[in-house]
Amino acid sequence: MTLYIVVYLFLFLFAVLERVDDEQEISGILVKKNLLYLISVFLILFGGLRYNTGPDYQSYKIIYDTYGLNIDFSSRYEPGFVLFIHFFKNIINASFETFLFFLTAFAIMLKVIFFKRYFKHPIFFLFLYYPFFFFIVDFGQIRQGVALGFILWCLPAIKERKILKFLIFWLLACFFHYSALLFFPFYILGNITVKFSLFLFLFFAGFIFNILNLGKGIFSIMALLTKGTLIGSIMEYMIRYGSTEGINIILYYFFQPSTLFIIVLLVIFMYFYKDEIYEKRSDGLEITLYNVTLSLMLIVKFFTAIAAFQRRGSYFYKLFELFFLYYIMERFSRKEAKAIFILLLLLYGIARLIVGYNNYPIFFDNYKIYLEFLGF
Repeated sequence: MTLYIVVYLFLFLFAVLERVDDEQEISGILVKKNLLYLISVFLILFGGLRYNTGPDYQSYKIIYDTYGLNIDFSSRYEPGFVLFIHFFKNIINASFETFLFFLTAFAIMLKVIFFKRYFKHPIFFLFLYYPFFFFIVDFGQIRQGVALGFILWCLPAIKERKILKFLIFWLLACFFHYSALLFFPFYILGNITVKFSLFLFLFFAGFIFNILNLGKGIFSIMALLTKGTLIGSIMEYMIRYGSTEGINIILYYFFQPSTLFIIVLLVIFMYFYKDEIYEKRSDGLEITLYNVTLSLMLIVKFFTAIAAFQRRGSYFYKLFELFFLYYIMERFSRKEAKAIFILLLLLYGIARLIVGYNNYPIFFDNYKIYLEFLGF
């Protein structure tokens, strides 16, 4: 646990240096651009060179060792992931650890380049990104980590109304994780501002939808009608993890920490950006993110009873937490208030690390580096 917190504290230090560099360029290597490159390389080495570390390490190793001798797009694995395995296993005859390094690097750089392209403080984003998404997703569920990276690039396409650009990035996301399929409607929904009162009404309607267990019925019927096809395989994947019922529905629907947290963030964001929201005037991605998050939460919540949908789908709006935290920070006019907010984010990040570690302690203990990749 200590190792992961120390890394996080260094990220916090670099995020502070980045903000100092706004007013006066720091000499030598501690220049904003170089800091970003340095941190990116470190995160790639830290995540990509791990050995037998992370919740899905062994499952990915089994997939790599037993699958991929031939290209088979009819399997339950996504085509982009299939091609990735085929290239490393059959074309260059690489070890699993080499495959894992490049897949992790790919997932991380998709996000780093996006943060650098669209935001003034990309290192601050990495500081926010590390405690949850790097630690859990890029250390474990890497396919969805790649998909999330491509989904980020869909957001500017939604704002700019470039449907071809949107479809390209959306399809690339689906090629690495089928959970990205749910993002298809957001080319339209991302430009429709939902009033918060309507959001609350639909939010409670979704609860009734789950109490009646309609979501499971819909997925079951679709799985039956599309049996033997790729869509049928996806439907079966969604329902095979079971459904949540009874008192657990109430707990998952209303009291899941991620749900409560994102709703609080949305309310605070509305307070700071109410003029931009209702007048639809913004040079950045704020309003697109707000619209997408409201609609995305409703869709995921309507299918909360489906365990796989609830878990995988919620990762998308959990990722958007980072952006709301960033935008809220930017609206503090007093430096003292901004400094206190950043310190609170540091404590929040440490708490997220501790929770993530306690949920999967056996997977993160005894972190080891794959030295053979470096030639040792």
